[in-house]
Amino acid sequence: YDQTFAYLPETPGNPLGVLAGDITALHIHMRRCDGRELGTTEEEVGKWLNKSFKAKDDLMVEFRAKGHFGSATPSTPPPLGRMVVGVTFHSLIGVGCGYLLYHSSTARWWAFIWSI
Repeated sequence: YDQTFAYLPETPGNPLGVLAGDITALHIHMRRCDGRELGTTEEEVGKWLNKSFKAKDDLMVEFRAKGHFGSATPSTPPPLGRMVVGVTFHSLIGVGCGYLLYHSSTARWWAFIWSI
């Protein structure tokens, strides 16, 4: 797969801009490459790479002009209610598993101590 990443604004304030929230949108373009397109010689692979990077450059020019890749529409975040339910559910599962793990370990530890 050939992947191209672009983000808005184009230049983040610092290298950790993604974590700091400086980047408002991340765009990902993926293209599946057929292995038979590569060729078998070093020269054929080099030609394929040059063609591939030219296509990436054209894709980025189009992204800068339109603000998105091709005819793709920006995805919308899931509704807040679904996110809250999902986070709560997974948190409860995690806490429950941690509780069971802790107490089963403690029970085994005490059984070991009392058997000595």
